[in-house]
Amino acid sequence: MPVAAAPPSPAPSLAKGKKRARDGDDDAASANASASAGVGGGGGGGGFALNRFYFSFVLDALEKKRQGNMEPYDELVSQFTSSSSSSGQPAQVQPWLEALSHVVSQLDRSHAALVDAIVSYPWTTAPAPFASAYAGFVAMLVSARTEYLRMILGKIVKGFTYQSGLRAVETTGVEEGGKAEMTRREVYDRLHALLERLLALVPAAASVLKDPVERNFPHKRESRAAHVAYIRNVLRVVEYCDAIGDAVLSVVVKRTIDIDVQVQAELEDLDEDEQEAIEAFFDPTETDPFDRAVGDDEDSQASDSGSEAGSLGDLSSDDGSSSSGDERDPSETVANLEESIAKLDGIMSVIFAHFERVNVLASPPPFNPLSPAGPPSPSTRAATARGRDRRRAQFHGLLAIFEKTILKTFKSRYTQFLLFWYSSLDPDYSDLFQGMLVSKALFEPNMPVVIRLAAASYTASYVSRAKFVDGPSARRVMALFCDYLASQLDAVDGALAAPNVALYSVFYAVAQAVFYIFCFRWRDLLDELDAEDDVFGHGGSPTGGRTWAPGMDVIQRAILSPFNPLRVCSSNVVHQFARVAQGTGFLYCHSIIEQNKRSDFSALHTPLSTLITPPTASLLHAPAPSPLPHRFLPPQPPADADLDSFFPFDPYKLPRSGAHLRGIYREWGEVAIGAGEEDEGSEEEDEGEEVLDEDDEGRDRLGEGRPGVRFATSLDDADLDAEMLGKSIEQMSISPNPFGRTAIALHG
Repeated sequence: MPVAAAPPSPAPSLAKGKKRARDGDDDAASANASASAGVGGGGGGGGFALNRFYFSFVLDALEKKRQGNMEPYDELVSQFTSSSSSSGQPAQVQPWLEALSHVVSQLDRSHAALVDAIVSYPWTTAPAPFASAYAGFVAMLVSARTEYLRMILGKIVKGFTYQSGLRAVETTGVEEGGKAEMTRREVYDRLHALLERLLALVPAAASVLKDPVERNFPHKRESRAAHVAYIRNVLRVVEYCDAIGDAVLSVVVKRTIDIDVQVQAELEDLDEDEQEAIEAFFDPTETDPFDRAVGDDEDSQASDSGSEAGSLGDLSSDDGSSSSGDERDPSETVANLEESIAKLDGIMSVIFAHFERVNVLASPPPFNPLSPAGPPSPSTRAATARGRDRRRAQFHGLLAIFEKTILKTFKSRYTQFLLFWYSSLDPDYSDLFQGMLVSKALFEPNMPVVIRLAAASYTASYVSRAKFVDGPSARRVMALFCDYLASQLDAVDGALAAPNVALYSVFYAVAQAVFYIFCFRWRDLLDELDAEDDVFGHGGSPTGGRTWAPGMDVIQRAILSPFNPLRVCSSNVVHQFARVAQGTGFLYCHSIIEQNKRSDFSALHTPLSTLITPPTASLLHAPAPSPLPHRFLPPQPPADADLDSFFPFDPYKLPRSGAHLRGIYREWGEVAIGAGEEDEGSEEEDEGEEVLDEDDEGRDRLGEGRPGVRFATSLDDADLDAEMLGKSIEQMSISPNPFGRTAIALHG
């Protein structure tokens, strides 16, 4: 006969238990009253009918434990831990849980082993009536004994992992009344229902959640499904527990940026053959991890303990598995990298989807004046106001995370787009983001130089790429940057003999930002009257008769100064700026670029900082006509001069998550000068094409001898004439090209 039906040594235990049952009636009544008053669906002792046989045994076991006899108590604990075919099943556990529900107030810390066995019981795949009653018992336990709150919350958060349902299936199996195939979505729904219930009972429980959330986060080598499932679950918690929003989002962003940086590092480490072979693997028909049956996929052999990490061990660059240290299977390397890219894409999609849900709650429902429903009710307006407050709080939390983590990480490629997207929701958000970046770049001289350089690059990339940054905002940023250039020029008037990147790196970063913004936003930088007539009629004049926004004349002053930014800034940016500036009639600077090119510049490219992503060598050179006279040819800079930088909002290539940026991200093709608009200068430029072709062979490969830097050569054989203008700007990425010779789109 099963243990649950007849406890061991029933005669003496039952005899004593009946006496104690009478003595314990007050405890049972008190427990029932507590359940009815505060627990809800699990009231009345967890929904079970009182069985005095089991109740008497429980009282006897607790009493004998106090007397030092552990045998009955150990038998009680074993009812929740046994893996035999009879014991441990929900039907056998049910009466024990019923009995314990009436003495829950007696389960102090001396009974931690029993409570741990109960809390660890795999209830999430049990039949619905048992699962509901179990949740009621746990709620009663937390109400009576808050010392177990941390343990219980830890078990719930662990249940959010991808493999959490495996033990439940192995232990409880499928019995009558249960589902033959339960999806993870159903398991997670039960866990969330219980957690939300406990948070309502004990609001202070929110402060306990941060540690288990971080502790149970999947290792970065675990699968895409493991990360997607866990991150989706913890972000769902944020949606009903605002108190932990910042803490959870901080952990999620930190782990995401770790994977982002790892992917970029692995892309840089690929050899030429692997670069040609790499194509991100995305299966558009892949099943949502939440909809997979528990234990019914390729990850079912892995456990929460991290056994899966072994299969991904060769993602590590120092695993030492090869005796020679330089032998690896290219196909395996590419496959691992494809998995990592897909993982990052899945994570970004989950975070964007969470942000979308928060935004929906902050958006008022559409109002149709012809609808009989009338305007939104006061309760609807109040709910929308609460949603806006939550969205605003989340934005400020994300902005703080950006300042603390993302801004200081110079090799992230995609994580920063979370703030890009969020700032598009409200003009105030965008203004705050720009203000923070400009302040760090220009007005906080005590800030570390690398942070100021990064802030300048972020500002340039953001203002250039964000469609929701309007013309007046772009002009304000440009005015601030130009004012800074002017102040620096005034401060060193006559004191600077040659470029000095080490001393004036912020100046060069700001100049580079000005060049970059001009390429994208020159239409918004025109005087209002000129902006209305956007045609090219300058007839080759260096000024073209156009009127530009106030303060922009300092750009020409900076170019002709001893700072010589055209020599120090990224050649990609410099050449593209020269083309656009000439095409728009703003100024002509090809002659200075040519003078710089003729100098012996082989020692120029020493990285300013290994923390800043080095530039790529993309063919953005325009054939230069015969040099025009100008008032100053800058002297040669010192050998340590160089400006390494990056543009953090380069085109987004992850296909699934990239869908969230449609409509708010500016592609170069939307603002490029058309080939026909440049025809007037093309003939003149062609005269100098041969000179540049001869020089390009060496110049575009300046980085090939530098350790740790790989320059893209995907366009080495491309046509260099001015008709490439509309396409070349998309190669204006200061980040290393991850695809080497073949520019492969990250989508299938």
